[in-house]
Amino acid sequence: METGHETFEILSVDQIQPNPDQPRLFFDLEELKSLSASIQEHGLLQPIRVEGPYPGSENESPVYYLVDGERRLRATKLAGIPTIKAIVIDPAIKKEEGSLVPALVANVQRSDLNPIEESKAFAKLREMRYTIRNIATMVGRTPSYISLRLKLLDFEPEIQELFSTRMLPIDPEVIYGLDRLPEKIRVKTAIRFAQKGSGTESIRRGLAKISSNYCQDRDRDLTKSKTSPMLEIAGNQSDNPKIFQVLSKEGIVPLWQLIELASKETCKYCPFGETASIKMCKDCGAVDLVRHLIKLAHDKAV
Repeated sequence: METGHETFEILSVDQIQPNPDQPRLFFDLEELKSLSASIQEHGLLQPIRVEGPYPGSENESPVYYLVDGERRLRATKLAGIPTIKAIVIDPAIKKEEGSLVPALVANVQRSDLNPIEESKAFAKLREMRYTIRNIATMVGRTPSYISLRLKLLDFEPEIQELFSTRMLPIDPEVIYGLDRLPEKIRVKTAIRFAQKGSGTESIRRGLAKISSNYCQDRDRDLTKSKTSPMLEIAGNQSDNPKIFQVLSKEGIVPLWQLIELASKETCKYCPFGETASIKMCKDCGAVDLVRHLIKLAHDKAV
């Protein structure tokens, strides 16, 4: 069967090479045994996807590189079955991003990756200049989901391991609470929570207490801001309304009241609004925009 640049073939399992961009690193042996038994009894229901053929070594058969289906391939080998159904992709249509994107999408949609494997896969796409919104669309997640996973890679390896094994919850307050801690106590604190088996609420309360003791000079809670976290950071000068009113008539900047309203609405619907702080919000793109408008207005008013 042939469809465009893809064909359906029966290949020898020995011809198929692992995908070097496979984001999934660990495979549960018991799950593989269960899948292997199912394949022995019912056959492989869903073909794997490979790319090829590529020339093999001298006097050897052509080789194919796996795009999607490593669990199925491993389980087939475990069952002792020498061949496997495969959808073969013509290398001539290989996209610039290679086989990472289809492998990532297939894995994430099956929820097979642990949080750190996911994070590293998303980071690869970021390196390839995909935006967070692009990645979210590719894998069927929200932008806040992608952002939170990427944040995990900012932590020390010891903490990443705790998130990877789910000994720490993937919770915005937990993640940003740990991030606000001084480096000298962050790892020890995370390990202590994990070893105690603390629940999400318990960790949140513990981090808030520790943060209040250690981080008063490093950060500030903005959840109860009278204006909005965005304006607290960007600069909420008292003379802004007057300056913006004059310049808005010339079409240079919008009215300050509109900026205030937009800022409040943006922060209100931000997925991390409940943990807003100077450190967490300082790199927000919306904050940079308001900073730019304020600077522009004051430069023009001089």
